[in-house]
Amino acid sequence: NKQKMRIKKSSPVVVCVTAQRDCEQMIRLGAERAKAEKKPLQILTVCPTTEINLETAEVLEHLYQTAKKFRGEMITYFNDNPVLTAAAYLSQAHASRIVAGVPGDNTNDFINVIHMLVPHIPITVFSRHDQIEFEIAAQLIPEAPLRASCKQAVAR
Repeated sequence: NKQKMRIKKSSPVVVCVTAQRDCEQMIRLGAERAKAEKKPLQILTVCPTTEINLETAEVLEHLYQTAKKFRGEMITYFNDNPVLTAAAYLSQAHASRIVAGVPGDNTNDFINVIHMLVPHIPITVFSRHDQIEFEIAAQLIPEAPLRASCKQAVAR
């Protein structure tokens, strides 16, 4: 009998999207980054529990098909604290990079809070409105206390 060796997956590039149909550009950008960095691609969406409905299911199916088109894995959670849920996932998945978007000219608290919670992961931010992208560099600070606080927050 052949024994299968467990191969540790390399740290993925994770694209954080909302449950919207127009996230293909974000997923494409994430796919480009993943290919350049020779990393697997994951697409993460965290929906509030109030969005458990047929319309959301249809959008999630579209995102799943888009992820599949770019050879990515779709990860979906329903939780009423999307930022902490995303941060916990990013930490546990050992994400190598986060790709996230800014809707128009609005400031995006999601990106700021994610950067505070997982500062060791670099973030590529894409603005659909301006068609530009910019980087938020990783800050090398110990992450052990963060992992514990994220796990506790998600468990609640």
